Amino acid sequence: MLDKNNIATEAGTVTVYNYDATTREYTGSSDEFLAVGVGIPAHSAIDKPPAQKNSLAVLRTTDGSGWELVDDHRGEMVYSTETGAEMAVTQPGNLPGNTTTQAPATPYDKWNGKKWVTDTDAEHAAAVTAANAEKKARIDAANDYMNDRQWPGKAALGRLKDEEKAQYILWLDYLDALEAVDTSSAPDINWPDSPEV
Repeated sequence: MLDKNNIATEAGTVTVYNYDATTREYTGSSDEFLAVGVGIPAHSAIDKPPAQKNSLAVLRTTDGSGWELVDDHRGEMVYSTETGAEMAVTQPGNLPGNTTTQAPATPYDKWNGKKWVTDTDAEHAAAVTAANAEKKARIDAANDYMNDRQWPGKAALGRLKDEEKAQYILWLDYLDALEAVDTSSAPDINWPDSPEV
């Protein structure tokens, strides 16, 4: 027999229904022997929880007065509507605030309250930045190629052989073509072909 505070007034065994201290989720039942004056274990109750159903978790109410069935999305992936970052749901209950189950299509998507919308200005700016880096890398590689063969120095001294001079001119034309690339059209850029075979 227990009093209103769940303290034993008579010694005996009682079935208690345990729940997690943090999530309040039902974790199972156990039979406990209680001596007179001893209460039920912490994070347990004597009222039986409802049967668990698909996609629902059984939790103790926040005030501890009963049990409730809440949505259970654990294991599902959601996306932050602020950053687009993917995260796994780890707690029972409603989906975390500021999240959606819809995945953004690009790194430049912004949540408009109902769906992801691509920020085309940001996407284009990133493509231009990447194209400028690509252009610089190609120009640097072409200059390194010509410098490794000492063509600029040989040309200045008039010591280029005819075959070297023809190759040097092809590479200079390639550099001119690279310099002429308009990166503002990124990502739709037709890069000139390198003369290197």
